Amino acid sequence: MSAFGGIYQFDETPLDRGWLLNLAFALVAQGLDGGDEIVSDSVAMVFRALTFDDISDREHQPMRDGRGRVVTFDGRLDNRHELLALVGDGLGADQSDAAIVLAMHRRFGPTFVGRLLGDFALCLWHGEARVLFLARDHMGVRPLYYHVTPRRVVWATTLAALLSRPDVPRDVNDDFVIRLLTFTQDPRDTPYRNIEAVRPGEAVTISAGHVERSVFWRPEPRPLLRYRSDGEYEEQFRHLFGDAVRTRLRSNRRVLAELSGGLDSSSIVCLADDLIARSTPVCRQVDTVSCIHDRSPNSDEQEWIRVVEQYRGRAGHHIRESEHPCLAAIDDRDRLAVAPVRCAAHSYRAALVEILRRCDARVLLSGEGGDQILQSTHNPQPELADLWAERRYCQLQARLRLWSARLQVPYAALLWRRLLKPSLPPWLREHLPADKPHLIAPWLSPALVGAARSHRTSGDRTRLLDGLPSQRGLAVSLTDTATAIALSSWEQDARVYVTYPYLHRPLLEFMMAVPFDQRLRPGESRSLMRRTLRSILPPPTLARRGKGDPSEVLLNAISREHGRLRRLCTGSRVAQRGYVNEPALLDALDKAAAGYVTNTSTLLNTIAIELWLRSMEALAAHGSWSSLPSRPAVETAVRCGATPSPLFQRVEGEITSSVPRR
Repeated sequence: MSAFGGIYQFDETPLDRGWLLNLAFALVAQGLDGGDEIVSDSVAMVFRALTFDDISDREHQPMRDGRGRVVTFDGRLDNRHELLALVGDGLGADQSDAAIVLAMHRRFGPTFVGRLLGDFALCLWHGEARVLFLARDHMGVRPLYYHVTPRRVVWATTLAALLSRPDVPRDVNDDFVIRLLTFTQDPRDTPYRNIEAVRPGEAVTISAGHVERSVFWRPEPRPLLRYRSDGEYEEQFRHLFGDAVRTRLRSNRRVLAELSGGLDSSSIVCLADDLIARSTPVCRQVDTVSCIHDRSPNSDEQEWIRVVEQYRGRAGHHIRESEHPCLAAIDDRDRLAVAPVRCAAHSYRAALVEILRRCDARVLLSGEGGDQILQSTHNPQPELADLWAERRYCQLQARLRLWSARLQVPYAALLWRRLLKPSLPPWLREHLPADKPHLIAPWLSPALVGAARSHRTSGDRTRLLDGLPSQRGLAVSLTDTATAIALSSWEQDARVYVTYPYLHRPLLEFMMAVPFDQRLRPGESRSLMRRTLRSILPPPTLARRGKGDPSEVLLNAISREHGRLRRLCTGSRVAQRGYVNEPALLDALDKAAAGYVTNTSTLLNTIAIELWLRSMEALAAHGSWSSLPSRPAVETAVRCGATPSPLFQRVEGEITSSVPRR
């Protein structure tokens, strides 16, 4: 992904160009394709480019419009034709995404961002009004962080770049840690108390120290679509899903797609092939990358991966567990993390980056979000709740009987578990014997658990009172998905654009408006997808029920690395800071190593936080420069073709500006 950052001093004092040097150096590993800087009195903006298509190849940022506006833009606009129809007359020869953003702001002002579709993070400086504008796409796919003081605001697309400033505090955000360990995350939180993230679907306006936040999109119930036949729903889904994949194939290089063997990833790959075969103006070719769990047969999806590979007549790239084992890099001393990173996938990500480099690919398609919008589970509760809310009692009784027979669950038990019990107030459900909070791990300290319950009670998650229960449930699920994606953005490698077709905004808005029985029917999960793509998917994949379970991989890894994990968690920082009870944590590790499945995600998050806290100690010991890209990272970036901008003279002998800016 491209990277940018900057500073705005509210008192209008001139900037120290040395600070800009620090920021540019912190972003150098992000941009292989050059960049530039703009300094104007009290405002400075830096951009480092990672291009992915002909349009971004010709783009030059930061971009000015000659009327006091300057923009830096990382991402991809999906509704370019629609936007060009609105502002194209004023663009001239430059019709890049960044130029469109500038023109949209000229015409519509700050509200323009709600009209943008795609994955993006942007910063726009309006010089005449002395206003800074930050915004992030509807699902938080592209990262953007900022730090505000009474005197200035600094912002960047990476945490490391912000931390390159000695005056940006590095105090640990205890609320972030609590939320991460109890799955109550807020997408505005970062691991640092004084650094905030722009929320998904949010715009932040900053002027002379005043910060104003506004939401331009959020998942919320919409009026139900009542079409005359299943065929009309299928036609609209095919159109929108096709657009979702097509817009993400915008590249002048190969595109890589994750292929797990499940319906979601298989559908993306097969539909991409269909679009390319129809000569749709997209990338040259889609290659697949799959994780092969050859040491964990119960988690291995190799059989289903092979079905799709044979169907498309091309083998994909395989990352084998035996060659890149889970948790293998938990004590990699060369990796200084500026945030808790899921340590289980270090080896996988390293192998993936190497495959991307060999393929000269910069776009990676992910199937994340498919489970949420397509209804992957055979859970009739949302449908039953809808019928109850609509007072359609006769149809409710009929569906209860049908689902009881299909699931082989007694009628009374189904009525209680799937309708009456979920309808009870949360405070009452917590006291029922079968509904204890299983997500709370037993090694978390009582103080942390108490704080987590306080967060859950007083959090600012939108209360969804409109729409049917199934719509409200989907909105909450999508909010959680956006939070997870936004909070994992720092894990992404600088040299790849990860994008999610199932989170295409028009597709989400459609799926939030279709009746629930289009998504799930007795005996048929993902009903709308299966019906729509029956001519695209291989028959075995289309008929598949269920999916693989990754727990065996994780438990095998914990067992294999048990000794190192135990040493890591003995005398742990997480215990010293009062987050966990260390004997209980070690006991949980021992049980997991013996194959006892419980709270595995929380255990991995605890390990990630421990590694991060230790990294923080190492960073503090080495001084402020340690948070910037390591010497190997910078050297690798330069070898791969990263173009230093003219600002660089020499930084500790590591990099020079001998290569001209493109």
